[in-house]
Amino acid sequence: MKLTSPVFGNGQYIPVEFSAEGSGISPSLQWDDIPSGTRSFAMVMTDFDIPSPMKRWGKFFHWIIYNIPAQLSSLPVNFSVQRSDREGVVIAPNSAGRRSYYPPCPVSGTHEYMFKLFALDEVKILPAGEKPEQVLQKINSHTLVTSELVGLYKCTKFTGWQALLWNCGRGHQKR
Repeated sequence: MKLTSPVFGNGQYIPVEFSAEGSGISPSLQWDDIPSGTRSFAMVMTDFDIPSPMKRWGKFFHWIIYNIPAQLSSLPVNFSVQRSDREGVVIAPNSAGRRSYYPPCPVSGTHEYMFKLFALDEVKILPAGEKPEQVLQKINSHTLVTSELVGLYKCTKFTGWQALLWNCGRGHQKR
């Protein structure tokens, strides 16, 4: 199974449009070479480069999506809760507690954002409303195969304080 994006390659920078400094919408993602026995998919976007005090947890989940039907082979740009609810796909709360894509906005340096696609052996692993840890545990227990796509991002418009304020809720609550 291979996960790609038409807007950035593995190990390349995520375009500003898909960050907090841009429109903050999710990028388009595509996958192919689906393993047999796949009954659904899950997608998780993680930042492993978060600074303290959150570093003690080791990661920040920007986006957790599951119950993606097996017949789908992509997620469109700006995949939203409204669209996911119509299609039966669930967007779980991210580490900020929101059922949405949380765009990159690192306070300092370049961060790596891992998009990880999971091929699952179950059609529906959980209903909506579950905590991220429960969802991830269930995803891991039903995984057939995974594929990863890593995007980089470094703030160029925001200073460290502006990025910190955005991440603390001053900027993303307006979206």
